[in-house]
Amino acid sequence: MGFSVGKERSMAFDLRLPGCFSESDLIFANHAADEERAFEWLVSLREGGIGWTEARRQISEYLQTRGASKAHIERQITRARSMMKPWLVH
Repeated sequence: MGFSVGKERSMAFDLRLPGCFSESDLIFANHAADEERAFEWLVSLREGGIGWTEARRQISEYLQTRGASKAHIERQITRARSMMKPWLVH
């Protein structure tokens, strides 16, 4: 699994994660192509034994590097949780 490390805060997230968000509004899996990439990311998380706690951390850190507000980050985590958490271990 490839990771990107943000220079400002030493944050790391899967290189597939940015593709799960629309570029203009940073909404998780809001368009068909973003949804497909989110599914691919979910598969890679499951194959790697990575649970919801780590996925949530990565989403938060990625959105922070994009300058998203705390409220927007929480909305996207809630959105992603409804789609992904049932399929992840913890």
